[in-house]
Amino acid sequence: MTDFIKGDRIDTMVIKVGDILAFEQLGDIQVVAGASGLDRTINWVTILEVLDELDLLEKGDLLVTTGYGLDQDLELQEQLISILVKKGLAGLAVQPGFYLHEIPPLIIQKANELHFPVLKLPADLAFNKLTQSILHQIISLQNHLLKYSEDIYHRFINIVLKNQGLQEIAETLAQLIHRPVRFINIFYEPLGTACPPQQEAKWPDLSALAKAGIKFEAKKIEAVMIEEQKFWVMPISTGLESLGYTCIMSNERELGEMDIIAIGHATALAALVFAKEQAIKDVENKQKEEFLELGLSGATMGLAKKATALGYDTKKGYYLMLFQYEKEEGIRADKPPAFLWRWQILNVVESTFTKENFYFMHKFLDHQLLLFIQPNTPPDIEMMKALCRKMVKKLDETGLIKNQKVYLGISNYHLPVQELKSAFTEARLSLSRRTTA
Repeated sequence: MTDFIKGDRIDTMVIKVGDILAFEQLGDIQVVAGASGLDRTINWVTILEVLDELDLLEKGDLLVTTGYGLDQDLELQEQLISILVKKGLAGLAVQPGFYLHEIPPLIIQKANELHFPVLKLPADLAFNKLTQSILHQIISLQNHLLKYSEDIYHRFINIVLKNQGLQEIAETLAQLIHRPVRFINIFYEPLGTACPPQQEAKWPDLSALAKAGIKFEAKKIEAVMIEEQKFWVMPISTGLESLGYTCIMSNERELGEMDIIAIGHATALAALVFAKEQAIKDVENKQKEEFLELGLSGATMGLAKKATALGYDTKKGYYLMLFQYEKEEGIRADKPPAFLWRWQILNVVESTFTKENFYFMHKFLDHQLLLFIQPNTPPDIEMMKALCRKMVKKLDETGLIKNQKVYLGISNYHLPVQELKSAFTEARLSLSRRTTA
């Protein structure tokens, strides 16, 4: 077994074929072929006296046999190694002396060609001693992995219980796997980064990939090459759609099983944080939609007080923007549900206007999106139009309005929220002129 212990973690949690050569209790085990394949991982040990049930073998098995009938079956000698390699076995351990005088040359030749390890077991080695020695190590490692997984799970759960977020999760994960970590949203924008200052510059501009139409297709953790740098990417998902990704910057050491366990727990927790934040936003958005609906109906009583409660600054004014699009469903190739599409649209809206520190509210109408925008700068209609074009460009780049024309209507700048209905009329009138956003 190959161990490199750092604190409370073990980097390599597998038994390789070459490891059992060091088990002194097993005697003198010899490598007779395929020495270059000794790093193949053993998941289990299977004993077959007669090699007539090869279909029962599974990936990672070490096949142990006395080779009954093998010396007279030339066809099996020619095909055996190829079959074992195709099934992904770890290796072949043969015990001559009962039915074989020596391991057949055809077996040795083919094993060397395919880099498949073949071991010669001592004639006096009891099979139960071999299996017990190997399986004891495998089960011990599995128990260690299970305990490690539980410890890491509780460590991450404590982050949530302390009401901490993605940044703290990223920092904890980076400490566990000794690699830079970054959480990104579906537009590849960073949400939390844990990285030594000297490595910060090595992060590529992932958002530029989204603008170029390059998408991560990973359904589980996968390696990707970005600007000649290797990264590991794992989707943050609720089961419906990816909410973002966990990105790991690679180093000279490959990911181990314990690294993958930690990344999996961190990613699952990130999805929980996403869902929690979205649930809070949903409540806030519902209240804002009700406010807009009340204002559009022409009601004025208590409107300013409601706006203030929702975070609006009544000392500043606002614009109403009305975006008209053609359809919601079938916009993207994977045809997400309309509610999910709307959620993705709002992510773009939020990233566009909150970057400018602008306050906004929204309401979806029939094939229209109404935005209530309060700029944090002096009124500038041209700047607002430029931001709208930037937002629509981003929607197009992400495929959310693919092959669609989007039209924009924008109101004049208003100060009292009691003028919402008038502003809406202006935006509709502007939209009727069919200005392409």
